[in-house]
Amino acid sequence: MADPCLIRVAHPDDLAAIAAIEHAVFTDPWSLEGLRSALDAPALRVLVAERDGEVAGYLVSQLVLDEVEIQNLAVTPAHRRMGIGRALILRAIGEAAAWGVRRISLEVRQSNEAAQRLYTALGFESVSRRRDYYQRPREDAIVLVRGIAPKRVSSIDKRT
Repeated sequence: MADPCLIRVAHPDDLAAIAAIEHAVFTDPWSLEGLRSALDAPALRVLVAERDGEVAGYLVSQLVLDEVEIQNLAVTPAHRRMGIGRALILRAIGEAAAWGVRRISLEVRQSNEAAQRLYTALGFESVSRRRDYYQRPREDAIVLVRGIAPKRVSSIDKRT
């Protein structure tokens, strides 16, 4: 199967596309300023998936000690079920392993069964629940974790 998209590090020119996806997908979206800050934050990594010359999805992750937490993952409705979310997650897992990280985690809405199936297929396991984590609408989050066998430790290069 051919790659569903090109995964690369986001740059400021991607901000409008990321914000448009954020507002189309989430009921409680990050602000434009929050997204802009994520691009510049040393501990955050923003990846975009590009398909046919347009940003089709993105992933924001945060490195904290020996763990990476996926903060946000979104794919445009028109590009869903094409392997783009999977490709973004696999890139994040690969980078985490290269940095020497031992686990990767995320929260997902209790009602988002499609995302939970994807994460489970990629080796994530449910470890806890966060009551009323999401506010619009109010809903619990399921915390998922996946162990990683580190490959080697290297510095984070936000350009590649």
